[in-house]
Amino acid sequence: MSFLVETPLGAGTRDVIEPATSAVLGTVGLAAPGDVGPACAAAAEAQRAWAAAPFEERAGVLRRAGALFESRAKEVEEWLVREAGSIPPKAGVETCPTPTSTGPSRPGRGARTCTRARSA
Repeated sequence: MSFLVETPLGAGTRDVIEPATSAVLGTVGLAAPGDVGPACAAAAEAQRAWAAAPFEERAGVLRRAGALFESRAKEVEEWLVREAGSIPPKAGVETCPTPTSTGPSRPGRGARTCTRARSA
């Protein structure tokens, strides 16, 4: 998989390296201080449009995004392992849509398990 960098931002690009193999996984654009203002202005404009959209429309977008994420969770887990050096069980918890507490694993915190049906 390669990441498409159409227009590098002010600081150019950087390769994304797989920690285990040193292979180049893709290329990402880097921002420079001069990119912050235009990015904030674009985000503020997008937020106004989002806020003006009806509730049902916004909820539908979030539901579709959640369904897409869940349908691609295995792929995301694989990328977490390759790009971030995560271990598969940790990556599985990070992609779990509905973690449930199974009791305290340390003071003030519960152990987390995933309720998503997992294929073998």
